Amino acid sequence: MLDLYIGSKIKTLRLQKKISQSQLCDNFMNRVWSTLIISFLTSCIIVFFQFYKTGFLINVDHFFIIINSLFGSISF
Repeated sequence: MLDLYIGSKIKTLRLQKKISQSQLCDNFMNRVWSTLIISFLTSCIIVFFQFYKTGFLINVDHFFIIINSLFGSISF
C-alpha cells in the first residue's frame, strides 16, 4: 500500500515537472517572438526615416496621417 502511494506521488511529480517545462518553453518562445517582432518594427521605422531623409518617399503625409489615426496625436 505504501509503495502504491509513493508511486502515485512520483507520477504526479513527474507530470507537474513536464507541465512546468512546457510552460517554461512557451514563455521563452513568447519572449523570442516578441523580441523579433519589436526588432523588425524598429528596423522598418529606421529604414523608413532613412528613405524619408534622402527624399525617396513622395507621399509621406499619408503615412503620417495613418500613424496619427492609429496612435493618437503624435507630433512629428
